[in-house]
Amino acid sequence: MSVALDAAQNLPKPRLPKSLGGEGRDPVFRISTGALPFALVVHPERYPHALVEPRNQCPLAQFESDLANTRQSWTKTNE
Repeated sequence: MSVALDAAQNLPKPRLPKSLGGEGRDPVFRISTGALPFALVVHPERYPHALVEPRNQCPLAQFESDLANTRQSWTKTNE
C-alpha cells in the first residue's frame, strides 16, 4: 500500500483532497506506525513516499486482512 510519510500534504496533488489544497476526491487517513502489527512493515522509498508491505511473503488475502485489521487505528485527517 502506497503511503506518504509525516503529513498529508506530502501526497501528490492529484491524491490530496481538495479540502487540503489538492485535486483529489478521496479522503485521507493516517495511522501511527506503532499501530501496525508485526506482520506489516513500512518500507521507505524516496521521501516522502513509502510502502506498507507484509514483513514476510504471504497470500494477498492475508495481507489485505492484516491491513483491514488496522482500521480501528485510522484517523481521518483534515489538516
